[in-house]
Amino acid sequence: MIEGILLAFGCYVAFLFAHVGVFHFFRPKRHYRSIQLTFLGFLSTYVIMYILLSSSFEVLGFLNGILIFFLLYFGYCQFYFIVDRSISVRINIEIENSPNKKLSLEQLKEIYSWDYIFLRRLGHMLDSGYLAKESDGFFNTFKGRTQAQAFKYLKGFLNIGPGG
Repeated sequence: MIEGILLAFGCYVAFLFAHVGVFHFFRPKRHYRSIQLTFLGFLSTYVIMYILLSSSFEVLGFLNGILIFFLLYFGYCQFYFIVDRSISVRINIEIENSPNKKLSLEQLKEIYSWDYIFLRRLGHMLDSGYLAKESDGFFNTFKGRTQAQAFKYLKGFLNIGPGG
């Protein structure tokens, strides 16, 4: 069973190095798609390596390693999306980059406009296949409707409210 765990951690570390290398040297346009493809490549590597290196194929050890690899990947995705899309992080960076390390609300709005935020977010949703666009507006694709229904249910169940 330890083979699956060690191999999962090894593939995860290799995934991180590959991800950093791809982003640094190749600057992919579709960031998250690039992360997904890199993950799938290393998931395949995990499967092949487990089969080749395992002294005896233990289904539980194999599945345990895959579970660990998926959990590490999902945790990394949370980190990535905070770095890439967090409004709070962006505001902190803009304040830190300002000459006096202080900005008024109006200055922040000038630097980081709501139009920019919406256009960027809508662009990501279009690229990811959650939205489609027609001349008169945006609409949810099947993927978008499915996500909306699932999260609407969860927000209601947890009494979170609309959020945003």
